[in-house]
Amino acid sequence: MNDVVALLYRLEARDVHFRADKGRLLFDAPEGALTDDDLDALRRHKLDLLALLRQREQLRHRPPEWHAKRVAEVVEREVCCLFWSVEFSEIVAFVLDDTYRPYVPCGVVVYTVAELEAFSSGMSGPVDLALLHSIHRAKRVTGGAVKGITDA
Repeated sequence: MNDVVALLYRLEARDVHFRADKGRLLFDAPEGALTDDDLDALRRHKLDLLALLRQREQLRHRPPEWHAKRVAEVVEREVCCLFWSVEFSEIVAFVLDDTYRPYVPCGVVVYTVAELEAFSSGMSGPVDLALLHSIHRAKRVTGGAVKGITDA
């Protein structure tokens, strides 16, 4: 399944957009974005891609607290994890605490479990994506930390 995830993200990075419709794999792609090898891979992995798209759609509708809790569980087990963020279109790192920041590759925005908890506990309704992007941009530029968030 990792090959399928890599294929999906590689093609999405080329601005190819996928959707599943009644068992069919549909996509929109800019002219020249897909090679013959890409099309062959899409045919070979169609069923796995459809399953992945269905799973991703189900995950999208989960509340932010659910996502934060799952990420925190992985980080507590693994100490440092890199995730591809569909929202930011880049890799994001989650670490147990600040002592693990030096282990994250240069240029990757880092969030600690405490920041994740501050973010998820400060929001009472749907995630404010504009606020989320502002925080992420600030962290990318300054390397700063999230201390608390309120959605007043």
